[in-house]
Amino acid sequence: MRLISREPWWHVPPKPGQQEQDLHWGYLEIYADGSTVFVDQRPTAHELAERKSCATFPMPIRQRVQSSSADKRASNAAMRASKASRRSSEALLVARG
Repeated sequence: MRLISREPWWHVPPKPGQQEQDLHWGYLEIYADGSTVFVDQRPTAHELAERKSCATFPMPIRQRVQSSSADKRASNAAMRASKASRRSSEALLVARG
């Protein structure tokens, strides 16, 4: 199997209000055949800070109600940019393979 992607990933998605330092982190490896493997090895602080995936955390309900539509638009734009960046990175990995 040929590895096409390896990125920091949480083992279980966060609960509303949970902080990223409290999560169980590892790596998600994606292979050319479409299979995935979670590697139970904590990424470095630098890798976690630079990650492109698993970057959003759910807000507690209280904060969710108070957030403005401008915040939502900015968040949606950031998520779209992150997805586009990830797609271009994946295409580059496949092209190199």
